[in-house]
Amino acid sequence: MTLLLGILFIFIQGFFSGSETAYVVANPVRVAHLSKKTRRQEKAIELLNNPELLLVATLIGTNIAVVLSGLFLTAFFVDQLNETLGTIVAIIVGVLAGLLLGEYLPKNLARLNAEQVVIATSPFYSVAIVLSKPFRRLFRRPKRKEKRGERLSITRLDMLTALRLGEKIGSIEEKTSPRVANLFSAFDTPLGDVMTPWDRVVTLKTGTKRGNILKVIEREGFTRYPVLNRRTGRIKGILHAKDLLREKPRLSKPFFTTPGARITELLRTMQNNRAHMAIVLDREDKPVGLVTLEDLLEEFVGEIRSEE
Repeated sequence: MTLLLGILFIFIQGFFSGSETAYVVANPVRVAHLSKKTRRQEKAIELLNNPELLLVATLIGTNIAVVLSGLFLTAFFVDQLNETLGTIVAIIVGVLAGLLLGEYLPKNLARLNAEQVVIATSPFYSVAIVLSKPFRRLFRRPKRKEKRGERLSITRLDMLTALRLGEKIGSIEEKTSPRVANLFSAFDTPLGDVMTPWDRVVTLKTGTKRGNILKVIEREGFTRYPVLNRRTGRIKGILHAKDLLREKPRLSKPFFTTPGARITELLRTMQNNRAHMAIVLDREDKPVGLVTLEDLLEEFVGEIRSEE
């Protein structure tokens, strides 16, 4: 009898462990539209919206199951063997069975069918939440008086940690994780890491013959080129390759920025000004680099393939 009770509580541990994973992974929208509206479905959605109650019930249920399974297994093996050997065997069996049947298998099975598990277990969790109510105060954080205008502060590190956790438990796809991480890392990326140094920028000079310009475009493959004054070296404007189709090509007004500009703000400013290219100037108004709209976008979404 004691052995059966020990095994029973290991399975109860597995129930709470698997259910916890299912409630973390489950998509509330899928739960709401998985099937016709039922009482279980409504209860599942209600539980998903109250994670604190779920956490308390899971902690209490898991701890009780672990303690009782250990007690019953120890009692069984001590009765069958002797006190010392029985205790050792009970610990070994309890740990192995707890890891396999109480953690590993339930978590993996629940992850595969999270929404179904959430709906199926909602009545049992509702009972567990009611039974855990007397102990809820032990786990509740003391309320502090919020100052006027105070808001919850979430750092990028918090978001990246949540992202890695979501990828680990399967709620976020592996191919999605790097893209979202790029969004956060881009906020801290200095413009110097994104721009092309000026000594590597392909430029044109005023007075260059059309035929020579076409050769440069054919060789380099870019669509826009900064044009410099042949005598002073100052930037006159930006030449678009398609403007060579005009009898008298026009230069567009150059857009300037500084090395200290944040790429998020620069991206917004360039979009508002319909600028595809920005020339980075130092304090002496000398060009030190060049950044394109494509360079900035790639910091957020990854490499953008240009059409041939």
